[in-house]
Amino acid sequence: MFDSPHSGVDIPDDFEFVCAPALIKGGADFYVDELYAAAPQHGATLLAALFPRAYIDTNRLEIDIDPSMLDAPWPGEVREGRKEAWNGLVRSRTRGGKPFYDRKLPVADIQSRIEKYYRPYHAELEKSLDALCDRFGGVWHINCHACSRTNHWNGQPNADFILGDRFGKTCDPEFIAFLADTISSLGHSVSINKPYAGQSLITRYSAPERQRHSVQIEISSDCYRAKKSVEKTEQFTAFQENISALIAATGDYVRAKIKSS
Repeated sequence: MFDSPHSGVDIPDDFEFVCAPALIKGGADFYVDELYAAAPQHGATLLAALFPRAYIDTNRLEIDIDPSMLDAPWPGEVREGRKEAWNGLVRSRTRGGKPFYDRKLPVADIQSRIEKYYRPYHAELEKSLDALCDRFGGVWHINCHACSRTNHWNGQPNADFILGDRFGKTCDPEFIAFLADTISSLGHSVSINKPYAGQSLITRYSAPERQRHSVQIEISSDCYRAKKSVEKTEQFTAFQENISALIAATGDYVRAKIKSS
């Protein structure tokens, strides 16, 4: 199972922002869904969000609410420590500080986004994962993302591929080691849990002790698109072919695991 929660760029009709549309779409993981498009050809399921993460982020918890952006108290639980304006369930500004809105948002608007977008995405993902696990006795889930080449926190360069398993909590160590070895064999640099270990989505759907394995994969956008635009580079096709080779190898790995269980 592959899912791409951040590749959407279709702006919902009720998304009333005041910034340039490019800033709304700029947070998207451009082309990630396209890079993994071969997944169904190799027997896997592929799910991708169409709406932008700036509207609502399915890789966050429902309680990752910033109360300061709302026009009334939030009626439910709010997770302490998750109030960054650029990094919650619904964002009020870009990572660079540009505001999305010129007003406080109604609580009802956020509740509507949760009901119409966030929960349906998770419902489809959960249904697919459960069906695969019931059918095959286990499920191997890859949560697909893209990041910049430069680390946001320390300015150091990121690897081509960053694998995250919440420091060994969301999958069998053998699976993430297989992914790392396969990626290395394709000629790419790879790191594990550094600097990204995964977010709430892989934690929510993993249970390695019950053969439910989830890994987050971040790919450096420099591998396939221009640094200061969203245009594909000449390397796009070759990089997509390597992603497809990774998918094919993963399918072989999973089938072997199922057969031996």
